[in-house]
Amino acid sequence: MQIPLLAIGLLFFLLSCSKPSKESSSDIKISIADISVDEGNGSATILHVTVNLKPASSKEIRVNYSTEESTARNNEDFIGTANQLFVFQSGETEKKISISILADDIKEGDEIFKVVLSNPVNAMLEKATAAITIVNDDIRIPFADNGYQAPATYPGYSLVWDDEFNGPMLDTSSWTHETGDGCPNICGWGNNELEFYTGRPSNLFFQDGKMIIEARAET
Repeated sequence: MQIPLLAIGLLFFLLSCSKPSKESSSDIKISIADISVDEGNGSATILHVTVNLKPASSKEIRVNYSTEESTARNNEDFIGTANQLFVFQSGETEKKISISILADDIKEGDEIFKVVLSNPVNAMLEKATAAITIVNDDIRIPFADNGYQAPATYPGYSLVWDDEFNGPMLDTSSWTHETGDGCPNICGWGNNELEFYTGRPSNLFFQDGKMIIEARAET
């Protein structure tokens, strides 16, 4: 059986001109990345949180974002925002959200807040929440000097020795470290307590005329 060349050509034309697949919002995913930032000691730090889109879209993609408190507090540890809009233009795959981190010099634990995406248009949310960890990098501990102040002199007595802790390190001519773990390594020392007693300098620092001994978790 013979098939006319015109029919074959028409068949190939129909196959090559098939209707292109329609871009679906469910195929376009938005995600936001967790991040950590040092708190700092001076002026505010600008943190840039990354939001990704995949794959690239020919459409304009819209999404809102807000911050949420956790252990970090708005206007104390960061400058929060609510229901802000940003737009991925056609072909864009990455955006940055800028947030101000407020610094101080007070020693405290690491703190967390969240950036939450919502209301996507022409896309779906794959990872909608980012945990932002503010890493504490301070050593100052606030003290109130309103307690009892011992007199510097007493009638009939002379001061033999004192240490005002005004230097940056321990005066080893006057102080020594007594170390131990009670057991198993230095048995007979201590009270079988869970804590260890160490001579490491990381546990000892000086501030405002005070010697501060800090208990730290073993790593």
